[in-house]
Order: sequence, then structure tokens, then C-alpha cells
Amino acid sequence: MPEIVCHELRRVYVTPSGTIEALHPLNVALASGAVNALVGPSGCGKSTLLRLLAAVDLPSGGSIDVGEHDLTALSAHALRDYR
Repeated sequence: MPEIVCHELRRVYVTPSGTIEALHPLNVALASGAVNALVGPSGCGKSTLLRLLAAVDLPSGGSIDVGEHDLTALSAHALRDYR
């Protein structure tokens, strides 16, 4: 059973010159105890995904399930405890 599941995960940044879609809708399942690598060219969303998984940033859409918890549904206090 996957430990981390991202469903339709998105992150959009709003800038003075417009919006930037840093993370297109992403679906991924990561198993507990498995070794995973994030690889890709600069600007493809690797750091954005890590910030979302660490609950340092919030997604613009979709969900992040870690174990039994949906990070997108947790309160600010619960997110601090998670981090």
C-alpha cells in the first residue's frame, strides 16, 4: 500500500506578469520504504513537489495523502505538527 499518494496535484504561482503553472496535474503513489528519485530538467517542478510534500507550501489543487492524512485538509496547527 502506498504511503504517499498525490491525486491531480497542482501548483500555480501568480506573478505581476501572469500565472506560472509550476506543477501540472500530477498523480503519483510512493511506497513506504522504497527508494524514489525526482529527476528532470530545471524548472520541471521537482522542488515544488518537495515543498508540497513537506507541507511548506500549499497546492493550488488536488490532494496529498500521507499515511491516513490528507495534507490539504489539515489545519495550520496540524500541518506544523506534521512538519
